[in-house]
Amino acid sequence: MGIGADLYAVQTFVPVVLSVRGDFTSKGSKKIPFYFLEGGYGFNATSNDVDSVRFGGGATLQPAAPFRLRKRMPTKAPASFATCYK
Repeated sequence: MGIGADLYAVQTFVPVVLSVRGDFTSKGSKKIPFYFLEGGYGFNATSNDVDSVRFGGGATLQPAAPFRLRKRMPTKAPASFATCYK
């Protein structure tokens, strides 16, 4: 479960999501492809409506298949790179 903030030019949405994550391969490789799927609801935290447009909350879905780089030194955290559609 997660909560976040999506900041736009005139609006701020607060998504509350459930997340499913996992690895595609074993952790023995240098690049570890993994997946995640998040779904939930985004609440509008602002009320900056334009005359002809009303901004409201709604369902959110975020699938992704990024990869993680295995850490080389014990003191460094692994890096993840992702491109996803929200």
